Amino acid sequence: MKRGLWLVIVVVIVGGAVWGWSRHTEAVLDGELDALWEIDDPGEAFSSAVDFLRRHEDLDERRVGDAVLVLANTAFEAGEIDGLVSILDSLRSTSLPHAAISRMSAELHDALIMRTIMSPTDGDVERANGIARELLEVQDLGADAYSTMAYLRAGILESSTDIPDHWLTIELAWRGIDAPEGDSPVNRAFALDGAHRVLLSHVARQRGLNAAFAMAESLASANPDPTLAAVLNASKYRLAVDSDVELALASARDLALARDAIDYWYIPIEIGCDIRDRELGFDLALDLCEWALSLASSGGESARAYSNIGWTHYETGNSEDARTNLEMSLACLSSAPTLDQTSVRRLLTVYETTDADEAAIELLATIAARSVLPNEDVRQQLAGLLVKTGRTADTLPQVIAAHRYAGVEQAADFTVRSVTGETIHLADLRGKVILLNFWSYG
Repeated sequence: MKRGLWLVIVVVIVGGAVWGWSRHTEAVLDGELDALWEIDDPGEAFSSAVDFLRRHEDLDERRVGDAVLVLANTAFEAGEIDGLVSILDSLRSTSLPHAAISRMSAELHDALIMRTIMSPTDGDVERANGIARELLEVQDLGADAYSTMAYLRAGILESSTDIPDHWLTIELAWRGIDAPEGDSPVNRAFALDGAHRVLLSHVARQRGLNAAFAMAESLASANPDPTLAAVLNASKYRLAVDSDVELALASARDLALARDAIDYWYIPIEIGCDIRDRELGFDLALDLCEWALSLASSGGESARAYSNIGWTHYETGNSEDARTNLEMSLACLSSAPTLDQTSVRRLLTVYETTDADEAAIELLATIAARSVLPNEDVRQQLAGLLVKTGRTADTLPQVIAAHRYAGVEQAADFTVRSVTGETIHLADLRGKVILLNFWSYG
């Protein structure tokens, strides 16, 4: 009995030790990965990431992916695209798990495509195409990897005259949609739009607009996917707008009817803004921009949508709705407004047109008060408005100061003892820049 009990105790102790060591090892690896991200110098981070991968050849896929991401990012920052290609080549021949090798192959594909604009090398595209075809066969990558490959190809190989390049991009986009989701779910419209845009652009350049439209119709007939139909209409608008406005607007109207098929805000706002800027139809432009606002998923996206809705109203002479939407655009910003922001410039134009001088003074004073830059242009405009409204330029500092602390609760006074034993009151430091450093010994 005692012997059996001792055996159980030993097993428990050994098992606990193994589990504890495993957890310790994982914590060490994660700590090393975190440290890679903390390195400021791109060259040093690149070398450290390579060293990390070579020292830990039995890494799991997640950690390999994280390390390769550091490697790729820092290589691009350091301009080491050739070094990245070489390192990924060598690491692909190591004894890492197959899924990890596939992830490195995807990064190598992306590096080769990137190199075509940074430092072109003969055969890069052909080699990248071969890697892409291999990865389409093995099918062991997450959706985000395939979609990134398609996105890069669509952006960089747009002018390629080799049509197989574009068909391969489309295959990767679809695989990104169909593959298991990664950390970032793939947006169907985003993935399909770029890939089909470059294919149809290629056909239009080589064989004319009618051939491109015929191919779009053929693609839609072969695959009755509503999202595909919508992005094809967006591409048809882009292709036709310079030569056949009515044909382009018909495609834009078809796009506007596909609200349930697209959840990517950029497509409707891109088309809507283009229609507005060309003065082809303000009602349709406004409809598309308002649709984009309903799809916005962040403050920045909402800010841009409101800005374009406001400017569309302004172009139609509706200054009241223009002002409302442009002010909403600024309210969506996560940082203080600046004079170089489109929404700010547009709103100041609306204020000037409607003689809303006090509102313009409020906006300019806020910009000047919340910026660390001199902002001489802002101060000059603000001084001019102060004079226009019956005040003097000498009041400029007071106006700016009043806005610097607007809506900010004053800190309660407190007393601390300095390292030299001096007693310091917060109130005594009014008007000075204070750096508060919090630390803990725990």
